[in-house]
Amino acid sequence: MRFFIIGNPSSVWLKEYIKHIHIKNNHKVYVTVFEMSDLKFVNEYREMGVQFVNLGEKGRGIKKISKFLRLFFFAYRNRNNQFDILEVQSPPHNVQAFVIGMIARLMDCKTFIMFWGSDILAISSKDAEKLEYAIKNADVINRPGEQTYKAFTTFFGHKYEKLFTKKSLRFGTLALPWIERTRAIYDKVECKKHFGLAADKMSIAIGYNGHRRHQHLKVIDEFSKLSISQKNKLQLIIHFVGYEDLAYEELLKNALKNCGIEYVFIARSLDFSEIAVLRLATDIFIHAQTTDGLSGSIRECLYAGTIVVNPVWIEYGELKKIGVEYIEYQEFSELNDIIENCIQEKISINLEKNRELIYDHYSWEALEGDWISVFNSMI
Repeated sequence: MRFFIIGNPSSVWLKEYIKHIHIKNNHKVYVTVFEMSDLKFVNEYREMGVQFVNLGEKGRGIKKISKFLRLFFFAYRNRNNQFDILEVQSPPHNVQAFVIGMIARLMDCKTFIMFWGSDILAISSKDAEKLEYAIKNADVINRPGEQTYKAFTTFFGHKYEKLFTKKSLRFGTLALPWIERTRAIYDKVECKKHFGLAADKMSIAIGYNGHRRHQHLKVIDEFSKLSISQKNKLQLIIHFVGYEDLAYEELLKNALKNCGIEYVFIARSLDFSEIAVLRLATDIFIHAQTTDGLSGSIRECLYAGTIVVNPVWIEYGELKKIGVEYIEYQEFSELNDIIENCIQEKISINLEKNRELIYDHYSWEALEGDWISVFNSMI
């Protein structure tokens, strides 16, 4: 099959999806590149045989219009059975949506649309009006998850539900293959050593990036109330990445210094190989975000055999439904008792079962068949 994908190829999610679904199944893939100079993973795409539809370099005004014209002319030249499926990953909610709608009508192929979350969760009614032009020209829309579905029906009601896939297609959890390979080579002691962590202390990760919504400070404040003997058995991990918030970074470092617990502060991006080592080095993961979808980081922790401690205000009904076990708390004041129970091994969680469940529901291998079934049904 031949696919023309409109999306952001600099997203590691799109790159891994193309690799594990399209390339693995010998599909021919063309993908839009809106700014070639900023494109990541160029060599990896070329090794996979992915073709770039280069729409030009950065610019506004006429240059921006020229991008749309190049996209339109590419579609026009390839309108007669050149592609089986036009695939729109994370549809835009601006003038690009009109261009995509026109291309969908122009090209002699089926159109598939997949929402990623913020592309519909964080838009206005006016944005939705633009977005609808792309939606109404689609043949198939990936069935949205619960939160996305609520947003979709708020804007569009139920008139497009006939276009939804029978079940929701999902991206595989990115780091699972690296975690599997790493745990076959290194044990937990070696993984801890990589980040300067002590083998004889319980390692506790707080959050998975540097955004304030992870509420690191509230967690650290509770841990500062532990006894000295308890603190000596622990070490904290902060992966402060993704957000340049110098004021918050300083507050966080000061809180860690005053907490009385050893800590490791990682202020750099990690590739998949190091993410795997970090997950395997973590004994307990404290989640305290104000809001969250079912992030890949949570799934990675569960697959790595980490005890996940999650607040009740973040509901993971999907995980509970399949039988994944984790600890819940209502108030930050409960965290210290939870940690003490973990130290004394009073917490009973089947971590190996969690690993199996995550693989069976969130690995690329487990999800591949659903994708291929949908695409086969479209042609």
